[in-house]
Amino acid sequence: MKKIPFILFLSGLMAMMSFTSGEPSKTLIIKAGTYGSCGYVDANKQTGKIELKLHEDHTFQYTNHIGPSKKVDIQGIWKAKGNNIRLESTDGGKSFHQSWRLDSNEKCIKSRKGLYFIRLCSLEDCK
Repeated sequence: MKKIPFILFLSGLMAMMSFTSGEPSKTLIIKAGTYGSCGYVDANKQTGKIELKLHEDHTFQYTNHIGPSKKVDIQGIWKAKGNNIRLESTDGGKSFHQSWRLDSNEKCIKSRKGLYFIRLCSLEDCK
């Protein structure tokens, strides 16, 4: 009678030991720099309609010139926590992508706001 609980305990223990957590997740480093679209050049020879500049002093400038009637030019401060970047506007009032995540390749960042996805890559790697 005592064999059945012991066998159940032993098989449960073996099942739990068969699952591994895998490699610990690597902490990626968010680098200051200019992020945008590498292949796009507009009529004024400026790179990217959407551009995010992260400065060393933790300030940023976000420009989005996709819609001619809704040009966005926002400045503020950025905070990094793990692989995430949070932008906080000092201009106030305008809606923009505030949460960003660093890609595993450490060269691009991505954001999602509703069904609108943006992926920007470091313009230093475009050269």
